[in-house]
Amino acid sequence: MTSPRPLREGGPSPLHGASQIAWLAVVVLIGLNLRPFLTGIGPVVASIRSSTGLDYRGIAWLTLLPMLLMGVAAFFAPSLLRAVGGRVTVLGALVLLGLGSALRGVAPGGATLIATAALCGLGVALIQSAFPGIIKREFHDHVAPVTGLYSATLMGGGALGAQITPLVSEWSGSWRQALAWWSVPVALALLLAWRVLPRHEAPPAGAAPSAELLRRPRTWLLMFCFGLVNGGYASLVAWLAPFYHAHGWSSTASGSLVAWMSIAQASAAPLRPVLAAR
Repeated sequence: MTSPRPLREGGPSPLHGASQIAWLAVVVLIGLNLRPFLTGIGPVVASIRSSTGLDYRGIAWLTLLPMLLMGVAAFFAPSLLRAVGGRVTVLGALVLLGLGSALRGVAPGGATLIATAALCGLGVALIQSAFPGIIKREFHDHVAPVTGLYSATLMGGGALGAQITPLVSEWSGSWRQALAWWSVPVALALLLAWRVLPRHEAPPAGAAPSAELLRRPRTWLLMFCFGLVNGGYASLVAWLAPFYHAHGWSSTASGSLVAWMSIAQASAAPLRPVLAAR
């Protein structure tokens, strides 16, 4: 990794004494926290239904609503970044994600559980809009490998969520505590990001207004392609584990299917940015 450079317009920000290892730790820890709140739902769907009375349509909102918020955030996140900067955006988003996860431990019913999914989804949406730009700024000479690392840890976190959540549910006897447990690694990510993310940033580069982007045919093509990809991902995350659980598999075994799917994604993730850069 190259040494930090002075702050300048459009250039990387100073690391304020944080080592490159600390920055990589932030990338890894934030990435690991962006999917467990989604992938942990499927393996414990049966327990959620019996405790809250949610039908399958209600259960679907636990993954649909966060994914919807991730799409909507792409339109207003650039304005938020220009207003408050990347540091405040990421830290505030981690607070939302941690709060949403923690509240799942005391969620009395289905409506409250769906509300926690909205909090988590909004937090992740803001991080996904802001953090790639921070990576490009801080690792400007190594964007492809660090972006690949970020993508791999994001998918790896999904594997952990699917595998660990049913185990904690069995050990604790509570699916609520199993879902709320994920607020702990979010808190760790928040503490590390608080220390490492620079307090003084270069003004973000101007972004094209959403209305202008929507007039471009390529924008609609990308939206369609990403919609198909994320729709398939959300469907598998939501229903792969419940399907096999309904056919007699244990919660842990059905969660392992989602975990292996995420591991396959994580294995491919480091290669995509490198291939794209070439």
